[in-house]
Amino acid sequence: MAKVIALVEDDDTIRHNYIDLLEENKFVVQAYSSRPDAEAALSVTLPDMALLDIGLNEEREGGFDLCRFIRKQSETLPIIFLTSYNKDVDEISGLRLGADDYISKDESFDKILVRINSLFRRTAAIASKSVLNERLPNDKSLHQGDLHIDLLSYQINWKGEPVKLPLTQLWILHALATHPRQIKSKESLMSAANITHSGSNTIPVHINAIRKKFKNIDPAFDQIKNERGIGYSWSGDSSSQVSH
Repeated sequence: MAKVIALVEDDDTIRHNYIDLLEENKFVVQAYSSRPDAEAALSVTLPDMALLDIGLNEEREGGFDLCRFIRKQSETLPIIFLTSYNKDVDEISGLRLGADDYISKDESFDKILVRINSLFRRTAAIASKSVLNERLPNDKSLHQGDLHIDLLSYQINWKGEPVKLPLTQLWILHALATHPRQIKSKESLMSAANITHSGSNTIPVHINAIRKKFKNIDPAFDQIKNERGIGYSWSGDSSSQVSH
């Protein structure tokens, strides 16, 4: 079945160019030119992915507001921001809100398609047991101290309380917690999350967002350690329980 992509872009020319690109590649496109129109439609039914411009008409951060709206309905729906503004600032802001990726409108259509398909593959690794078996043959469920991750049902619990994370942050967390006290470089965490590109701030922003979600449940949470100049590690029990 063809994947449905919601495209929210206020520039008519850019929007139609993206529609043509996506439809040529067998995606079903639901296109909107404003945040209110998109919210009205998305409140009824959600697509398989959302591509969001940041500035929408007179709303300079309309895309950010729309991302918040979507995340209230689904923590797992893949979200990609499209923007022509300052990349570093927008990337940080978008990832903090729970977006999975960030694409400059200056990118070629071929590169945009690669990023879209890459994110869909990540989604499939959660939704499809057969794909998950190929990617993670031995660790469908992870118990690490007070942390429990069930990849098949996409459930994360800390001290019995649910933690909602976007897909990218789930993979990063899983990579850290699977091997406690083992330092993971930014590059290895990118690989674990299947991030095909990254600004210098991408992994740190994701890490900070993960910490914030856990601290909302447990203010004393301090399991993710910065290993200055090297990467990050998960502190805790040196052994984990893995279920097949």
